[in-house]
Amino acid sequence: MRVRSSSLLVPIAAWGALLSALCASLYLATVPTYESASVDVSTGASASQPAVLRGSATLASVNGPIVFVWFAFCVIAAALPLAFRRTYFARGAAILSATLLLSFVVLGLASIGAMYLPAAAFASLAALVTPSSRPAT
Repeated sequence: MRVRSSSLLVPIAAWGALLSALCASLYLATVPTYESASVDVSTGASASQPAVLRGSATLASVNGPIVFVWFAFCVIAAALPLAFRRTYFARGAAILSATLLLSFVVLGLASIGAMYLPAAAFASLAALVTPSSRPAT
């Protein structure tokens, strides 16, 4: 069995980080993450079946537009290895990306941080396989 060259693994890991961060952000922006239920006992309904009101809300509708800043932060952090892939700073950008995403996952683990765990894993892989310097082309 032949092991893949790290030159092929670098863009796969970098694109994987960006796409998984983008998917997590789009999912969290559109899917209702909050659910509520309340019982209305003031109506004239019988005691055996009170009226139950159910509702759901997205992350942005509950927490405000600040959540889009966090989504953008994760997508931009995941894009760093791609933005600097053919420069002298490629390895540093990959390490910074992995560090930022792993920090976000740890700090936000109780809420949305776990959604960015695949992006952090791909960014960590990109940081591990990115060569320290690229030859001039």
